[in-house]
Amino acid sequence: MGLEIKRNKKGLFQLKSSVDDNLIHDEKWITEDEAKAALIERAYWDFIRSVIEIDMEFPNEYHVNGKRHIDEKTFLSGKKFVLNNWNKPDVVLEKFKEICEKLKVEL
Repeated sequence: MGLEIKRNKKGLFQLKSSVDDNLIHDEKWITEDEAKAALIERAYWDFIRSVIEIDMEFPNEYHVNGKRHIDEKTFLSGKKFVLNNWNKPDVVLEKFKEICEKLKVEL
């Protein structure tokens, strides 16, 4: 997904998805610090999504012993979990914490 960034004459920013043309923040124009915060929050949730996908799908889509691995049972399972629960951030965050504890990942 791409990002379109605009700056007005007052130095305020607008961050829009180039896919659906929606703003990724609540106000029409935001300050530079608010733009940074919106991008950091977006990166944080992208990281959480990636952790869930790796845990639920690995080794799918990696090359194992020289061949691309696909297991029909787990292929896309992490992506499906995230999509099905994205409007429930507490469920997604709990899954992330559960994975980190299980794998003893310290952040």
